Parts: sequence; structure tokens; C-alpha cells
Amino acid sequence: MKPKHYPTGRFRAGEKVVILRDITNDGSYWTKLPGALLAEEGERGEILGVGYQKEMNRVVYFISLLPDERVIGCFEEDIYPEKGGGTSFVGRLQERS
Repeated sequence: MKPKHYPTGRFRAGEKVVILRDITNDGSYWTKLPGALLAEEGERGEILGVGYQKEMNRVVYFISLLPDERVIGCFEEDIYPEKGGGTSFVGRLQERS
């Protein structure tokens, strides 16, 4: 059986990004009520990892928001590269492996 290959999106782990719109809980963040605000437009963070949501056929980015390191999931249209943000040390290490 051949392994399946899923899209990886345009961003990589370690990249610094800005949230483009308010992100509310769709029910997947179990410690918050559905509809609760998870991140505000303009918040900055770093991509920890990239996943794939098979049922929706979408790439999901796991982002650590600064400065309190909350972790949320976002879609590509929810984030933008931080100007001059570059890639963190962790991201550069992952690129080498």
C-alpha cells in the first residue's frame, strides 16, 4: 500500500506570522466555549507545525501566539508572514533534517 501524500501549504514550521482576522472557537478548542475569541486580528505568533484536515481537504497551521504561547489552529487565509519575521532557530533546524 502506497503512503498518501497530503498538501503541506505555503508556510513552514518556525515561520513568524500575523493573524489576519479574529479567530473564534469552532468547537475544537475544548477548554473554551464555541464562539469564544481565541486570537485577535494583528496578534503575532510562530508556526509550530503543519497538519492536514482530511475531511475538509485543508491544511491547518498550529501557531504559538506570543507572548503567552497559546496554541491555536489556523487556515492559510487566517495568517500572513510577519514582515522581516524570518524563520526561528527551531524552523531552521527542521529545514536541515
